[in-house]
Amino acid sequence: MSESNDFPGISNASPQQAGPTRSRAKSHVCPECRRIFSRLSHLDRHRLTHLPAANRNLVPCPRCSRTFARRDVMLRHLRATHRVVHSATRSHQRSCSRCVAKKIKCDRSSPCGACQASSASCDFPNPPAFESLDDEDCEQSDGGGHRADDVTWAEEEREEQVSNETLPQALRTPESASAETIFPGLPMETPSLGYQDPSASIFSTGEGAMSMYADDSLSPSYLALMQPELRSHGFDWLGFDMPELYVDPPQQWPPRNNGILVNPPAERHYPSTVPEQDGQLPRHQALGTLYPEPTATSRSSPALRPLEPQQGAHAWPFDQTHDAAPRQYKLPPLKDVLQSNNLATHLPGGTRLDDFVQLLSEQRLPPLGSIQRAGVRKAFGEVQRLLDLYFDRFHDIQAIVHKPTWNMAACPSVLLAAMTCIGALLSGERRDTELSSSLSDLCMSMINWLGASDGNNYNDVSYLNALCIHQIYSLGSGNRQLYQNADRSRGILIGSLRGIGLLSSQWSTGDEESPEVDPRLHDDPASLAREWQAWIKAEEGRRAAWAAFEYDCSLCTLTSRRGAVDLGELPRKLPCVEALWNAASPQAWFALRLRLSPASFSPNLFVVLKTSLAGKEMGPTLGSWAKRLCAQVLGRLLWDIKELEVVAMPNRLGLHSMLNPYKESKRSILGALDGLLTLTALPSSTADLITYNITGLLCHYSHLYAADDVMDVILYIVRNLVSQDANQRRGLEVARKRLRTIFARDPQGTRTLVWHSAQMVAIANEYLVSAPCEIMRVFMGYVYIMAYSAYGPHHVDGLPSRPTVRLDTFMSATQKADVDEWVLSGGPAAIGSVEDICTAGRLALISGDAQLILQKLQCWGLADKFTRILSKLGAEGM
Repeated sequence: MSESNDFPGISNASPQQAGPTRSRAKSHVCPECRRIFSRLSHLDRHRLTHLPAANRNLVPCPRCSRTFARRDVMLRHLRATHRVVHSATRSHQRSCSRCVAKKIKCDRSSPCGACQASSASCDFPNPPAFESLDDEDCEQSDGGGHRADDVTWAEEEREEQVSNETLPQALRTPESASAETIFPGLPMETPSLGYQDPSASIFSTGEGAMSMYADDSLSPSYLALMQPELRSHGFDWLGFDMPELYVDPPQQWPPRNNGILVNPPAERHYPSTVPEQDGQLPRHQALGTLYPEPTATSRSSPALRPLEPQQGAHAWPFDQTHDAAPRQYKLPPLKDVLQSNNLATHLPGGTRLDDFVQLLSEQRLPPLGSIQRAGVRKAFGEVQRLLDLYFDRFHDIQAIVHKPTWNMAACPSVLLAAMTCIGALLSGERRDTELSSSLSDLCMSMINWLGASDGNNYNDVSYLNALCIHQIYSLGSGNRQLYQNADRSRGILIGSLRGIGLLSSQWSTGDEESPEVDPRLHDDPASLAREWQAWIKAEEGRRAAWAAFEYDCSLCTLTSRRGAVDLGELPRKLPCVEALWNAASPQAWFALRLRLSPASFSPNLFVVLKTSLAGKEMGPTLGSWAKRLCAQVLGRLLWDIKELEVVAMPNRLGLHSMLNPYKESKRSILGALDGLLTLTALPSSTADLITYNITGLLCHYSHLYAADDVMDVILYIVRNLVSQDANQRRGLEVARKRLRTIFARDPQGTRTLVWHSAQMVAIANEYLVSAPCEIMRVFMGYVYIMAYSAYGPHHVDGLPSRPTVRLDTFMSATQKADVDEWVLSGGPAAIGSVEDICTAGRLALISGDAQLILQKLQCWGLADKFTRILSKLGAEGM
């Protein structure tokens, strides 16, 4: 006995084999492939697969441009893609009610012929309200007969699945064939539903999508790929590791972050509404609800919950400033989360990490008198000591906390934890190194827990300041895991600042004038105090946004990736002068405000930049941090121009028209940076000295960065020498030859860049700011000097000797003339302990000087990475 077919209407047997099973039903054979169908409508539908696509009677989707051969497949597409739920109980009746009741054939006219002949009333059912398509146009032809025994939707689905399994692959219909069959090797994340995501295109960047273009043999630029890629947009120093410098830690699944499950497993699906038990949720369940993994779309997936109506109308759909408060989820107490790891380890100084947990697990620090445990009291003293180090060694770099009114008892614990991380890092004592790492782990867990437990924390400037400070710590730690966490968390920081309006892309016209101060406030101390507190709150928010932008610039420089903050959404006002920010009382603040000009009280960013780019004098009323931020904005402009130039190169987009117009803009930006450096050249305070140091390094590094492709070639040589990739030997020789050609083609421009590099060395020797980005800029300056010493033009025998010019000093009028002469004519040049960098065999000495400078900042793990690279270059050469 032959095996029966479980699905009606289809047979996989040939006409000769069908025999007994088709004795009671008429068989319909496809003339093209000889397949057998029990219904004529199925055969008609099947024959469409043999027609060209242009000749098929396709059913269009009413929501998008896709078409389908079957209406039920189109309805499934509507459910899965557009979330349009179609009623399963709607009537499919096409005949009039009288013909259906009497079971006679209806010609479906209005009135029909049978009802007219009997003089009876002819009524048709109302069309379903859901349909936006004409059912008559969507229904497949059944040969003109009435389908009295239509199969159900589930039966037709199974029927189509089995039918397509017997088709040759080339003849399977795209709406029923799986994407894995059509695109072999393409990883599928969702079950096959008979449709393809309309957002997918050939421009997708996934591996599967790009596998279609894996063969470059016919590409016009294929031969260019055989040459080493020397011109690039920079290099990711944070993601680069020397051999044997970093070992990936053993991975655990699911990945945990200090006791908090930050990435739930993809196969675990959390409901949209989580039931609460005893007022608390399991830690992983609550966080999984807050940050659910993307799940595969399937037919059994519940329909998305419609958006709840909000009070009022937003002027812009992405404006979050008036959104309703997000739903809060109860998590285990923070103390339990922090104690989930082994925290009993003794730290240097006799304290235990558990004591810091007891101290920092509350929203605010408890009063010292209420602490009973001796270990917790000792941890309280350690926190005070580390906070003093923070204010002494880091606060002046980014003065985001209002020091005159700051109080440790009123400061949130998460911000205290972030500040103590930096304080322990910059301590310089060995006992604080391990402590900074442990405090960083605590701080990261606190940040994650607070963000997951209450979404309102993302609207708190203190919480965002803690997030920014900890990301700065992670950026320079040298720990890849911390760097990756900072890179991921940057989006949270920037997005939260946008959400509360501190970063805004709203366009405005004219200058925003600061409100005039009322002189009568001096006679009303209470009103004056309220005015002062309101100003402090507004200025703290503005400074938080600027600190995040400066951190974003550092990450952009270190990784050579586009920043997350757009220049058009920066605050219109720069930070005020330091004297006003450091005013110790409302009366002092009021007196200074009356005396200072509006440009000092709240300088306008674009007015200052326009003045600087025009080459005009900006005056001494601009604050130290405001001057440095202007330099950061100009540096970001150079970054954007460099990105356009790299993309427009002939071996990429070939847009030659985009290469030349920006040369004048680059000269204007570099001139404005030089003007800012001159404006900061006479520091009178620690804040001024920090601004001069960072602005000077940024300015001189920008000259290197903007110089065509010389730094790209040098970085190509360095990273391939350090990585010890034997496959790049031929590329190294090409790069070295290219570098010699660049140096010989423009000797004056080359020596000008040597002077800029030497000035970076001079700034670092005088006072080097302890910050990650400044470490990288000093390293880049030394790398250029080493490249010039190795491949630049050396002395030629027989030529008259010239006096040695020292390049790493701040120039007087006489020294400036000597340097100008050296740039024009060349000759011996001294930097550091090297009397003549133009003499062969000086790489080891130059490398030694560079390592001595970077060892001053050995507390940053990033400095250790650069020191190792310099050591290798000095020992093995370039």
